[in-house]
Amino acid sequence: MNDTIPHRVLMLELDAVSLAFIRAHLDVLPELRKLMKDHGVVETESTADFASASVWPTFSTGTLPGEHGHYFPFQWHPSEMRFRRSHDDCWQGHLDYEPFWYPLARAGRRCITLDPVQSVYHQSSPCLEINDWSAQSTSNVHSTDQQVLAELNRRFGRRPLGMEIVVPKSASQCARLKKQVLYSLERKADAIIWLGQSREWDFYLASIQDVHRAGHNLWDVDGDFGSSVESDDLLDIYRALDRQIGRILAALANPSTLTVLFALHGMGPNRAQNHFLPLILTRLNQCYLSGDAPVSESTQRDGLVARLRDNVPASLQYATNRLVGERIQDWVVNREFTAALDWPATAAFTMVCGGEGLIRLNCAGRERCGILR
Repeated sequence: MNDTIPHRVLMLELDAVSLAFIRAHLDVLPELRKLMKDHGVVETESTADFASASVWPTFSTGTLPGEHGHYFPFQWHPSEMRFRRSHDDCWQGHLDYEPFWYPLARAGRRCITLDPVQSVYHQSSPCLEINDWSAQSTSNVHSTDQQVLAELNRRFGRRPLGMEIVVPKSASQCARLKKQVLYSLERKADAIIWLGQSREWDFYLASIQDVHRAGHNLWDVDGDFGSSVESDDLLDIYRALDRQIGRILAALANPSTLTVLFALHGMGPNRAQNHFLPLILTRLNQCYLSGDAPVSESTQRDGLVARLRDNVPASLQYATNRLVGERIQDWVVNREFTAALDWPATAAFTMVCGGEGLIRLNCAGRERCGILR
């Protein structure tokens, strides 16, 4: 053990890595194998058990979702009766929260954060923050220092991770996505190292979200929701992650630095079957209002956009998504989830979420078109 007392903290978040997958492949992950052997692993409880996308705000505030209010990056806005991204201006004053590094910065600690997930941008931030530069869920980048952001873009590109749409992908699409993730993973490591070496800091938190993207798309699963992946695609991404961790630690970790590698939730096959939830709620809403729930012979979801999402080939959806941008994507998702709903006859409806199958009651006095008292 080194007797040097660390005077700064480096927190490196490996977003949505699978601990089980890592343990199964430690023979080809030398950096992670050494870290786990020398320092061990602590597994904690998490709000991911019931709301997988709530973990970052829970971590950064030390409060539960019922207090901080963030359960997903694309949340229901009751007065507008639609879903809005959590960085949207409409949430100002409603979903604001203060992460723990703000008090650290006000106490005189030099703090840097790069891509903390679901971190609401504050113009009065007391530290250097760069949000959503190369992130899994959005490209709505913000920085408290525009010169630093411009230099980051010049050196490493604008959003190296690219855009996302979670649909089954062909073999060629998987190959391109794998190449993109390998590229973006290296660029993220470059950016973390550059930012950490070009500025003085006492606390530095950075999130690597490239493996999250790979997990959604390159996990080898069977059935309608699986993509045409090669058996070693995901392992190749984890091996690249292992190499980049070694680079980052070699560049930034030293005896005067307390280094914490962590993940706030894992990754694995989604067996929630939450795609059945809208059909179930349709029957329950009919039963609630009339006492009778006629059984439909069709498994088609109601609404034109929902039916298009169910029937248009995934390759065409993927290509379209890359062209239209986030605003059109958000419109499509809102139409998919709400266009078929008759609000005066809707007692409950399903939420856009991380796959858990969340239900919201249509309450009068909360929802603009609420009916439940």
